[in-house]
Amino acid sequence: MSNLSDSRSSIAVVGIGNCLRGDDGLGIHAVQKLREKGDLSGIDLIDGGAAGPGLRFYIEERDRVYFIDAGDFGGEPGDWVRFDAGASSDP
Repeated sequence: MSNLSDSRSSIAVVGIGNCLRGDDGLGIHAVQKLREKGDLSGIDLIDGGAAGPGLRFYIEERDRVYFIDAGDFGGEPGDWVRFDAGASSDP
């Protein structure tokens, strides 16, 4: 069980990117679209921008954190990939 304050959810979705850099703003736009969808009670939607290590405060003590970002992983435009924190990077 986490020690989060009553105002923080145990789940967070963090959009990463810089709107001034083309597709790199993907995460920020995705979080905005989720906000527009309406009630996502129990989930904190966070515009992480390009904060990097500054995001630690927003994600610590949560049970789950999902990051949305654009990246070059060798796929085609529109492809997506899931990375798990405990998964091996070996093929």
